[in-house]
Amino acid sequence: MAGRTDPVARWRCDQFTVDVILCVTVDRISRDSEHANGFLKRLKFNDIELWTVQGGSPVTDIEMGLRATLSQEMIEQIRYRTREGMKTAVRKGK
Repeated sequence: MAGRTDPVARWRCDQFTVDVILCVTVDRISRDSEHANGFLKRLKFNDIELWTVQGGSPVTDIEMGLRATLSQEMIEQIRYRTREGMKTAVRKGK
């Protein structure tokens, strides 16, 4: 997109360079597997490691892929349950 810069590039400035990004869990970055994997790829390209609070090492491609896929599936399940609950409420007249 014209006029937009890569968010990873914005983390670098004249005073310092980011080496590690620490997040609580991977799904806090993105619950979309394509976006999450692309984000990790950009981090690796810029020599930035992604760590989670409970993990004892940098997040790997496999870990990111699995966690993002599971998070995306969880969102789909929540969406389905919400819609079914709304349909039931309408049928009951609530």
